[in-house]
Amino acid sequence: MDWQRPIWIICERTDRGLWAEPVNLLTSLAFVAVALAAAAGWRRAERRDPAVAVLIALVVLIGVGSTLFHTFAARWALYADLIPIQIFVGVYFFVAMRRFFGLPLPAAALATIGFVLVARLYVDWVPWTFMRGYGRLLPAVGLLFAIALTVRLRGMDAGAVRGLVGRPAREAGDLLVA
Repeated sequence: MDWQRPIWIICERTDRGLWAEPVNLLTSLAFVAVALAAAAGWRRAERRDPAVAVLIALVVLIGVGSTLFHTFAARWALYADLIPIQIFVGVYFFVAMRRFFGLPLPAAALATIGFVLVARLYVDWVPWTFMRGYGRLLPAVGLLFAIALTVRLRGMDAGAVRGLVGRPAREAGDLLVA
């Protein structure tokens, strides 16, 4: 496998130069900026939630990996971009299963493994050309919308959602460590 082979799957890229994707590069750096702001808020919080710290660290890795990919556009950089995103989605899914749905640890782990396997089968089935490669993100995007909709339909207030950004949800309690 040629790890240096150029990857041309993003619509903005027009040449092989390091600055050939300026908008994607800026949005990638925005991930890092948002993660650093979230980390500052996490440090100021009365209750420092370890799950939130992990998610913040993963957002930093997403920003770094995305920056590498949109700068170098090589096969190695594609993996530096994709792997942190996949890990983030899996960790978020697990935390959501514990926090919002109250699943015990083994059930949350099995649900997460099931989601990852289904998403992997989907990604293997969908060609890169579908929506210029972004179609492969549909399981993750669908997951986020499904969790948000379910939380809303279950009548959880905004406090439940804030449970993932540093404040414990009253309805869900501290399910991650229980």
